[in-house]
Amino acid sequence: MDQDKLERVVTKAADDLARGDVRKAKDRLRSVIQLQPDHEAALTLLGQIYYDHGDHRNAAVYWLQAGLWDDDARIAYRKVLAVAARALSHRNTQMAMYYLQAFDCAEIPDDLREHLDTLQEAHYSLVRMESRQMIRACGPQCGGVMLAVIGLSTLVLGLGKQWFAMMGVLALMTTAIVSTVNALSHFVAFLRFKKAMQRATEFNRK
Repeated sequence: MDQDKLERVVTKAADDLARGDVRKAKDRLRSVIQLQPDHEAALTLLGQIYYDHGDHRNAAVYWLQAGLWDDDARIAYRKVLAVAARALSHRNTQMAMYYLQAFDCAEIPDDLREHLDTLQEAHYSLVRMESRQMIRACGPQCGGVMLAVIGLSTLVLGLGKQWFAMMGVLALMTTAIVSTVNALSHFVAFLRFKKAMQRATEFNRK
């Protein structure tokens, strides 16, 4: 489809929107973007539709692709970052990632870039905290399994109580070391998360 035809489709989408047919307007604009991903008019209008309906996340996605930086666009971008920050404060990693992904591969000004980097660091630290917590919860169970395997092998192979005692101590020591390292890793991730969230809070107050 040539450029003139694409422009006519965008015009028809605007007419659909004026008549209140939002779904048809979206479909037309998406068809243009599918054929020409950097079509500025289609991206801008589609972003405006989402913005007018309170969907700042999707408005940001399309406006960032269009390179739009007017007042409405900046409001949308800041609101998306604010929602991501709230999600992180409630330890909701999936929701935070959904909103942070709106800025994937986008070129943004230094002030917003700093805030985005801070939230991404907080998200990474929170995910690390959760993974460390899961490992820590499994530590005692893993130690119990190791002792059970050692006991069973002792009986089957007839290795004697001395061997069982030695291997049991080794298993307990290994479990304790792993648990300690994991706890330290969790604590470091917590400190990084807390520091990042403090910086994010300061940004939101500006």
